[in-house]
Amino acid sequence: MKEQEIMALADKNIMQTYKRFPIVITKGLGQKVWDINGREYIDFVSGIAVCNLRHSHPGVIAALKSSWII
Repeated sequence: MKEQEIMALADKNIMQTYKRFPIVITKGLGQKVWDINGREYIDFVSGIAVCNLRHSHPGVIAALKSSWII
């Protein structure tokens, strides 16, 4: 899927409770995220748990892998 198609799909299926940034994030590690075009960003946007734990925290991943969740 192309970036515009993904954003249109998100607009169709996600409640419009706040304005979203016009990028498609495909990967996150620590405080960095990457978009569908490979551009790297520093994530200054707070979110649920991300602001405290960052993206792909190894401790959280290990806990999920050892549980029934994954």
